[in-house]
Amino acid sequence: MRKMVAFCIFAALVSLTAAGCIGSENAVQYPVTLSSITGNAVMGEVSHIDIESPIEGAVVTLPPGMFAVSGKTLCTENTFALEGGRLSLDVLVPPMMDEFEITIANEDHSEIIRMVSSEGSSPLVSGQKIFDRVDEITSTYVVRITETPMHQLFKLYLKLAMEEYGLDVHMTPVESGDGRTLTNVVGYKWGANEKEWIVIGGHADTAFEITVEGAYDNTAGVATVLELARVLSQYEFDKTIVFAAWGGEEEGLWGSKFFVDNIPDDVTVTTYLNFDMVGINWPGPDKLHEFTRSGSGTMDKELARFGEFVTFDVCGYPEEGFAIKKDTLGRSDHVNFGDAGIPSFMFIGATDEYPYYHTPDDTFANMIEYMGGEEILMKGFAVPAWIGFYVTVLFEGGHFPIAAAAEED
Repeated sequence: MRKMVAFCIFAALVSLTAAGCIGSENAVQYPVTLSSITGNAVMGEVSHIDIESPIEGAVVTLPPGMFAVSGKTLCTENTFALEGGRLSLDVLVPPMMDEFEITIANEDHSEIIRMVSSEGSSPLVSGQKIFDRVDEITSTYVVRITETPMHQLFKLYLKLAMEEYGLDVHMTPVESGDGRTLTNVVGYKWGANEKEWIVIGGHADTAFEITVEGAYDNTAGVATVLELARVLSQYEFDKTIVFAAWGGEEEGLWGSKFFVDNIPDDVTVTTYLNFDMVGINWPGPDKLHEFTRSGSGTMDKELARFGEFVTFDVCGYPEEGFAIKKDTLGRSDHVNFGDAGIPSFMFIGATDEYPYYHTPDDTFANMIEYMGGEEILMKGFAVPAWIGFYVTVLFEGGHFPIAAAAEED
């Protein structure tokens, strides 16, 4: 059984055990379940459940990764007091959680209620929306080589898209190594704490004159960043979340380097998520790679364990579809963040084995054909986006013990 590294969730379970709620010698499992849960749990959607129980002073424990939703707040704690014998919750059901258990317990008694989830049609994180975005971009903004007129139009498109989600957007000039001026498009969702940032990014340029659409590299990554901006902008967070479309990645990672070099002295970036060539991955024929990079061997291992927890235990994806480990690839914008000591994730599907990589045939149509149809490509887009969503929200809520991991190195 893998080690679960979601620190807060683990600590909550430990505290319940210490209190005699779970696994204590005095705990008694009811032979007949006295509590009841009503509601329709839908995978990937916010669903309503009502819990009733005669167990006095009971605490309700949700499964890992099932967030309670209250207005614009995502509650990442998973334990709730059952006051007056009743509890009503809106919960976000993870995308592959087809069944789950809810524990209701006090110091003397405990019981587990199992629920089955149904498939829905309106997931919070949408592979369909990423699919449609890639289709729109590759149909309109072709040959997006750094700082060409088409590339400039595309940057304006990205700015307007981010502003649509209420972000504070800046188009920042960047000096490249060969004297050219590039552009980063960076949108800020300011949190209550403006000095702690989580950054989510992908590069907006395409490679060389021959790459016309650049569908996989890296329209798909930028579209994923925009989808996460759409979803996360609906909620309020303590930390500030930054969404970025980098310039000059293909020429030398210039845009992200400029950003990292100019992080204000009083700002801490707690983590960076990079999306570069996503969609050609599970459930298609290739794995999704989650590379971790932080400049610390211990931190890299803890990040990988955390990635495993989110991918397998929270999202419910199968282990055989993923490779989660310390970065062995480099070659993208996460390098600048990781080498600066910022805990970083790189999400990437098929790499050099993808036959259309850095060719004129890197088209949206070829992505669809390679994956075996539109529906499976939509699912391929959704997978890294869902993982990125959960990594962001759990990091934002303090569920990764950054300080502890750093001290062990």
